[in-house]
Order: sequence, then structure tokens, then C-alpha cells
Amino acid sequence: MTTTKDIYSLARARGPAASKLWPARLLGSLALTIQRLWHSYWRWRTRRATLLLLQSLDDRTLMDIGVTPGELNSFLDREFTNSTRR
Repeated sequence: MTTTKDIYSLARARGPAASKLWPARLLGSLALTIQRLWHSYWRWRTRRATLLLLQSLDDRTLMDIGVTPGELNSFLDREFTNSTRR
């Protein structure tokens, strides 16, 4: 059985044998693209759920957190950008 690791290693193959491996390379590229899309989708869902949760809080609670209702989007942009770069 071919594993994901095998597909990725075949997709990175070089040299004369690489021309015979184009289906594996295509499959590896497709797998990486799907993986990136999946992670992007869940990052978006997490950000959206966080925004809805923060929007449900009253102004006093938001001030305790250190953010105003008008700053929620920029606050989340900053937080999600920092968390994805760690």
C-alpha cells in the first residue's frame, strides 16, 4: 500500500526516472494543494467562530480583554497572523 510519505517522496524525485513518475508527482502536488486548502478552510472557520463569539460579548467584557467592538477584525487579524507564524 502506498502511504502519503511515499507519494511525497515520489513527487520530489529528480533525474531520468522522474519522467516516468509524472503521475506520482501530479498526485503529490494535488495532495499538498488539498492539504493547504483544508488547513486554510479550518483556519477561516476558527477565525469566524472566534469573531462570532467576541461579537456576542458586551462592551465591558471586550474592554476587559483590551479591545473595542470596532477593533475586533484587526485584533483577530493580528492574533491569527501571529499564531500561524509560530
